[in-house]
Amino acid sequence: MPSGRTADKVDVANAPTPNQSRLDALLSYAVHRGASDIHLKVPSRPALRIDGVLEPIADHPPLRPADMEAFADDLFDRVAGK
Repeated sequence: MPSGRTADKVDVANAPTPNQSRLDALLSYAVHRGASDIHLKVPSRPALRIDGVLEPIADHPPLRPADMEAFADDLFDRVAGK
């Protein structure tokens, strides 16, 4: 990442509520932090762009291919109306 800064520590690796997906938790955290975008790349930690600076989420483990597949499945299910 271009910056030495990291986003505040937060546990977004697991959904905070049974009805909220991991993707929703990550998006909610990004909104809470005022992020303009989220960068997701295997095998890196998710990063938030805040005030033009990419900040990796310190407490989130590096993403695995299975994590990205789960995020994609969640999005595709929403588009399909499931």
